Amino acid sequence: MTPKQHQFAREVVLGKSQADAYRSAYNTAGMNDNSIRREASRLMDNPNVATTVVKLQQEADRAVVQERIASREEVLQTLTSYMHSGEPKDSVRLRAAEMMGKHYGLFTDRIEAVAPPRSSEEIQLELEAKLQQFLLPETG
Repeated sequence: MTPKQHQFAREVVLGKSQADAYRSAYNTAGMNDNSIRREASRLMDNPNVATTVVKLQQEADRAVVQERIASREEVLQTLTSYMHSGEPKDSVRLRAAEMMGKHYGLFTDRIEAVAPPRSSEEIQLELEAKLQQFLLPETG
């Protein structure tokens, strides 16, 4: 793959349109917009370029995920240190513990739905009635 093709792929991954990526990577002086779009599309049809775009996008996605994980871990470490040290006062310690609990889902409200017990005959009758509603055409 040529350096210009690689630059084109990088520009696409950075969010530029194919035409703008082509303009960044190649000398487009004297080319009209239709020619640029056509050449950019042709370049994206090149299997090497398309594969490079996919690989670069995957690398960028992994980097974003790693950054988010690192940020989350940093926040959790800070909260943990506040929780244990109580800096600067105990209200911070309590708030840090609360935020940690929320992060780990310790404070989720639970609603328990309890249905009255029914016999198998009652269930069968209810199912048959519902089937009849769907199977018989309504008249009226």
